[in-house]
Amino acid sequence: MIHMNRAVALTVLVLGSWTAVESQAQTGPLEPRMVLVAMPYPLPISKIDGARVVLELSIDERGKVTAVNEVAPSDDADFNERVRKYYLKVRFVPALADDGTPVAGTYKFVFKSPNGDKPDPGAPSPSLLDQPSSTSGTASCIADTKVFDEVGRINRMHCKDFAWEYDLLKDIAGAKPVYDERMLKTVRAMYMVQQKVTAEQLSALNAQFSRVIRDTLDECRRRPEEPYFQSVFVPAMKTRLAH
Repeated sequence: MIHMNRAVALTVLVLGSWTAVESQAQTGPLEPRMVLVAMPYPLPISKIDGARVVLELSIDERGKVTAVNEVAPSDDADFNERVRKYYLKVRFVPALADDGTPVAGTYKFVFKSPNGDKPDPGAPSPSLLDQPSSTSGTASCIADTKVFDEVGRINRMHCKDFAWEYDLLKDIAGAKPVYDERMLKTVRAMYMVQQKVTAEQLSALNAQFSRVIRDTLDECRRRPEEPYFQSVFVPAMKTRLAH
């Protein structure tokens, strides 16, 4: 069962004025994007309450972290080093230029030590991932001031683009499900807004979502040039919900 969390709820609010846009043969630009389900555990914990480290990661065109720069280290040197080693193991969807080409990029953010309680191994640290104001990504060919629009990007996706990004997520995640990664959560939220999904219909949508993703992936293998969201995902979800 996929639950609506705060991130999806915020996406729905943002999408309140959403309208379809003409599809284009690209899915850029995209800032480097951390693959949450593949984050290693446990998270580094400092002996100093509230220890914070400002980091800038260098990420290559394959989504691998090649360097971790401590822009503003904490007063706990051992914690700083454990954080640095931790982020060398984290994986990303690489930055994409406007034409969809994977490029090297950087990802700057604040990491705050979790409280003394042991982190939940099934959930990312809120101090790291739930503060968009503290997280930014830039990449070659992508202006720092350019506002990234995930909804518009998904509307520009063709099937080959969706399959490429989904396959990359699965390759990184292994056997873990990827349905809570940003691309897929946004696809789901877009459908909810466009089709005016009611609270009564939400449980059925949740139950069918993973099946619909698999259906659309199969269809995308057959029709790589087809626009993804409107031409493939929406009909597939409607078909599943009608049964």
